[in-house]
Amino acid sequence: MFSLFDQEDWGNAPQGLDSASLWASSLAVPSLADLVRQERWRDFESRDGKLMTLFICSKILGPHAHPEDPLLEPAQRMAEQVMDELHGD
Repeated sequence: MFSLFDQEDWGNAPQGLDSASLWASSLAVPSLADLVRQERWRDFESRDGKLMTLFICSKILGPHAHPEDPLLEPAQRMAEQVMDELHGD
């Protein structure tokens, strides 16, 4: 079983921020990133979790992103997917 305990914000951050951060940190290993999304699906399915995923993707895709960064493509795909989901809600 996978557990995530964050004492940095002591529960003050929106739901999904820690999971989205962990997902982004694992993007270099796609199977690990997929595992994070599978294990933390409740966070990613919540509206706050979707917004936090977009927030984290925006950090990767921001104006200082290097065009050859291997994280750009998966972050772009996820941002598009989450925006589609939010428009459907």
